[in-house]
Amino acid sequence: MWSPATKLVEDPEASPPPDQHKMMLSTKQLAETPGLTSIPPTYNFNRDPNEEPISDEFEDSIPVIDFSLLASGTPHDQRSKIVHDLGKACQDWGCFMVINHGVPESLMKAMVEACGEIFNLAEEEKQEFAGKHVLDSLRCGPSINGPTDHVFFWRDYLKFFAHPSFHSPSKPTGFRNGRDDGGLIFSAQSLSVFNRTGYFSRSLSSTTQSSEFLEESLNSQENDDLRSRIFRLRLPKRSAANVLHRWVSEGNQITISELRQISKELRKSQRYKHALEISEWMIARGEYELSDSDYAIRIDLMTKVFGIDAAERYFEGLPVTAKTSETYTALLHSYAGAKLTGKAEELYERIKESKLSFNALTYNEMMTLYMSVGHVEKVPMVVEELKQQKVEPDIFTYNLWISSCAATLNINEVRRILEEMSCDSSSNEDWMRYIKLTNIYIATGHLVNAESDSLVETEKGITQREWITYDFLIILYAGLGNKSRIDEIWKCLRMTKNKMTSRNYICILSSYLMLGHLKEVGEVIDQWKQSSTTEFDGSACSRLLDAFAEVGLTEKAHNFHILLVEKNCDPPSSSK
Repeated sequence: MWSPATKLVEDPEASPPPDQHKMMLSTKQLAETPGLTSIPPTYNFNRDPNEEPISDEFEDSIPVIDFSLLASGTPHDQRSKIVHDLGKACQDWGCFMVINHGVPESLMKAMVEACGEIFNLAEEEKQEFAGKHVLDSLRCGPSINGPTDHVFFWRDYLKFFAHPSFHSPSKPTGFRNGRDDGGLIFSAQSLSVFNRTGYFSRSLSSTTQSSEFLEESLNSQENDDLRSRIFRLRLPKRSAANVLHRWVSEGNQITISELRQISKELRKSQRYKHALEISEWMIARGEYELSDSDYAIRIDLMTKVFGIDAAERYFEGLPVTAKTSETYTALLHSYAGAKLTGKAEELYERIKESKLSFNALTYNEMMTLYMSVGHVEKVPMVVEELKQQKVEPDIFTYNLWISSCAATLNINEVRRILEEMSCDSSSNEDWMRYIKLTNIYIATGHLVNAESDSLVETEKGITQREWITYDFLIILYAGLGNKSRIDEIWKCLRMTKNKMTSRNYICILSSYLMLGHLKEVGEVIDQWKQSSTTEFDGSACSRLLDAFAEVGLTEKAHNFHILLVEKNCDPPSSSK
């Protein structure tokens, strides 16, 4: 939109006289300043030339909520749908537009006119509404957080809370007197009217409906079981314990298996505080027989909600009978996640001295920690201790062990471990798929033994060792047939600013190809060809074809070759 300010010359180097911008409190005043020859630095945003421009078009339209469908008398299916749409709008957008709300057009028009009068007040008068904090109930100005923002927006705004109490500007006098309580209370917690140098646009914002209203709407639905009630607690500050108490007071029974299932779903949804409240309630009731897993889950939840110190205190306060392999491993997992190597090693020594029976998970935690902090040379020692305790390794154990050797280019040891893995009594279809993929990765990626254990960095921030570790994480989940995890890892890798190698592309291609996901194979080929940092390597694709054929997967090799031809990147025949 055109405004007088757009005609100014943007000169970030120019410094206006001190008194010229001393009272520059709004965009309106800036545009109306006579003789202004440059834009103050606080209004001049210089975009990074390497940054892609932001589109002015939304891929989706702002959600629209028909308020009339929330009123009583609406058929249940329509009401349920609009409540669902309302929740999704709050979750995905944080705002929505309301139609059929009953607020008279005349009232909305009067509000816009009244706000216009506020913007036309003298700057000294408007300064009364500037506010000192972003959460103040009444604020006016060109910036969300004036004291700290370095660049101001090219618009002035007015924000005030209208519910549960009406926070009205003292000027103009007609602003408060002309309001309509019913309409304003409905319209939610804020009304923002923006002034773009003489041009007004309005936004009746319903970012946050009153929690009581939303909860009432949700509670009206048919599925009024315990799980539904707890999952309606959208905000962490709301208490799951209160819901449990009320459920029991209504004469309902709660089984421990029901609580465990709800807690599991809450953790999956990353609603850790509510899951922790359920755990606390189970213990406080004293009527449930808690398992070792219940205590271990509580340690993990306390770490996520209150931090490791709280989890430590809880663990140390447990009776001896509750300090089991599961609770020890849970605390070790917390240390490993926070990369607290010293504390993890101290606890690991206590674990070995405890004479308790541990499984592979405990040792995997230590190996994961060592891999994450770069102490790959310590991984084989943990494997040796695992074997001394006659603990059966699992596929995660083997993957961490193999990753540590591959990351230091000890390929002979990798081949020896693969042989041991194939002879393991626990070997199954997943393991064999993993073994084949690892052999393909080594052959195609030209991984050979190095004379030293240290590898040079391929890119700032990520070493070749780390890239190989990420590749083996993909191979692990390909071996397990877990496509969704492969998708997640690959998406994360592509979002990094670090340059990937052709080996990374070969790894993801072989994993999708092994699982038969040709559509994804084609997408990765396109991504590789379009990459501005990693040149497409036809010879690597040729080696991948040969590697699949060598392990007996000729049909998959054939499908890959057809796909390459269709993508106009038929690789040259490799010379062995």
